[in-house]
Amino acid sequence: MKKRILALLLLLIFALAACTSDSGFTKEGKDPNSARPTRGAAARQGSEDDGVDIGAIDGNTYRHVTLGVCASFPGDWTLRDGALIADGQDSLDRAATADAVEAGQEVTVFSAADPTLRSRVTLSVSKNPLPGEDADALVNYFAPLVRTSYHESASAEPAACDPVDVDFCEEDHVVLAITHEKVGLATVYEKIMYLPEGELLYTLIVSTESEDTTAALLSLFETIR
Repeated sequence: MKKRILALLLLLIFALAACTSDSGFTKEGKDPNSARPTRGAAARQGSEDDGVDIGAIDGNTYRHVTLGVCASFPGDWTLRDGALIADGQDSLDRAATADAVEAGQEVTVFSAADPTLRSRVTLSVSKNPLPGEDADALVNYFAPLVRTSYHESASAEPAACDPVDVDFCEEDHVVLAITHEKVGLATVYEKIMYLPEGELLYTLIVSTESEDTTAALLSLFETIR
């Protein structure tokens, strides 16, 4: 009888050992076959959870941590962030922006304008059509699209739509420089800057009636230190 009981106990011990081995978990409850998360993977997960950075306004200063830039505008300028730009929403937060971008939309997250509305600055975010490429490649990619867009909206090609180098946050940066002449109206000068951030593309546009002023507007931006 004792031998039979001992045999049964041994069988039970073997069965429990087999179950523990098949589960794939160690004593600490960790799966030894699972990949250890890397810092990059953790950062991507955090980015997905946090949504898309839309920046923040403090007084007449706009600050965007992801891009690493900030800009202080004159006191008489009107600044609008995502919460004020969002149409039909109480606010445009990081998660809502991420959903809109994922759906293929270009979302304006910031705008600033002088009292005459003749000088404007806007920042938008969308999917990056050329992940991994630099600003030069993006400018070349978008130049024909911008020309087509102007032709469709104004029935005329812009007088100029060319890549030029500008000083931005104490660094050389290529932008798409546009001169748009409207009959009977002032000539509009625009500079479009593409700022890729992985799968996202931030687009900064300054628009005014003086080419010198476009440079002055870009000079408002500084690197966050």
